Amino acid sequence: MQWVCDICGYVHDDDEPPMACPMCGAPKSKFSEWDGEDDFFDEDLEDEDVDDDIDQGGDDDKDRF
Repeated sequence: MQWVCDICGYVHDDDEPPMACPMCGAPKSKFSEWDGEDDFFDEDLEDEDVDDDIDQGGDDDKDRF
C-alpha cells in the first residue's frame, strides 16, 4: 500500500503511514491512502505561467544583502 503526504506529496510505501513525514515533518494524520493512479497535484497548476515569478536578474538586487 502507498501513502501520500497531503502537505508535500511524499509517497511512503508500507502497510502503515509513517509517524511523521520525513520530508516536511507532517504528522501521520496528514497521510492519505494512494493507489498511484490518481494525480496528486492539481492539473491546473501545470498550466500556470511561472516565468512571471522568476527574477530576471539585473543590478537592482545586488544591494539587498
